[in-house]
Amino acid sequence: MKILITGVAGFIGTNLCEYLLKKGHSVVGIDNFTLGSRENIIQFSNNKNFKFYEISITSPSFVNELSKKLKDETIDEVWHLAASSDILKGVMNPFYDHRDTFKTTWQIAEFCKVNKINKIVFSSTGAVYGNHKGRYYEDKTVPRPISSYGTFKLASENLLRTFQNDFLETVVVFRFSNVLGPYSTHGVILDFIKKIKKNGSLQVLGNGFQQKPYIHVSELIHGMDVISKKIKNKFEIFNLGPEDTGVKVRDIANLVVKKFDFPVQINYESSSVGWVGDIPTYKISNSKAEKIGFKPTLTSKEVVSRAINEIFKENLER
Repeated sequence: MKILITGVAGFIGTNLCEYLLKKGHSVVGIDNFTLGSRENIIQFSNNKNFKFYEISITSPSFVNELSKKLKDETIDEVWHLAASSDILKGVMNPFYDHRDTFKTTWQIAEFCKVNKINKIVFSSTGAVYGNHKGRYYEDKTVPRPISSYGTFKLASENLLRTFQNDFLETVVVFRFSNVLGPYSTHGVILDFIKKIKKNGSLQVLGNGFQQKPYIHVSELIHGMDVISKKIKNKFEIFNLGPEDTGVKVRDIANLVVKKFDFPVQINYESSSVGWVGDIPTYKISNSKAEKIGFKPTLTSKEVVSRAINEIFKENLER
């Protein structure tokens, strides 16, 4: 199978590319390196089953440009991961979320229409739900996003729902809990490591009592693969993540600090949220995914512990 990955040099995109190539698939990756890392995809450069094109999905010429590059290729499905994952940047200016999250979805769907590609696997987010007291369910929890990131992810979902009723045959949407693992380009652990290396201390956004569930990127991708293979000729949404109560930011900070060989002062703010649009505590239901064949094996605590070791090792090597 030949799969097009958007945002291939990003955190999830790199891990997905590695996974698919090991499975024997051919991968065409695109990225404009706004947030993705060239270092992430160097490892694939000599793989005959991997092709890469540096291209901006938001460019007016994107559809024609990529169509020309792939005129001799037959793409079986698209995994659309490209988005603005810089949450704080979107808080400061929602334009970036509209351009890099919503517009990219419109453009890649148009590319699929022109090239008669019938299936899109879309990476959404648990942020589309907003702030609810209960556990988040795909079919019972009304989405009420409180960030521009969540708003434009939800808008992208609805756009793809409309297009599935028009020219796409299959759309599979995945709403993730927080994701951690190797090849990180952003996220709480990498953010903490960078701050400590730069300042010798750690300034945490919020009071540190924010408590969220975490899934390891390897399990996330395995779950997406297992589920997406079983969905045909319809639009479906799945949550992916552990059903535990998550891990406090304070606990993550303490674990990261222990990896350094010098004393690190941790400073917290008084606010219960880290930024405008932050959801300090939430729980998701993975029951729909479990019914179709996927349940994470790692708890949030195990994910955090493993990811700290992975990300810390990467940052020492780079």
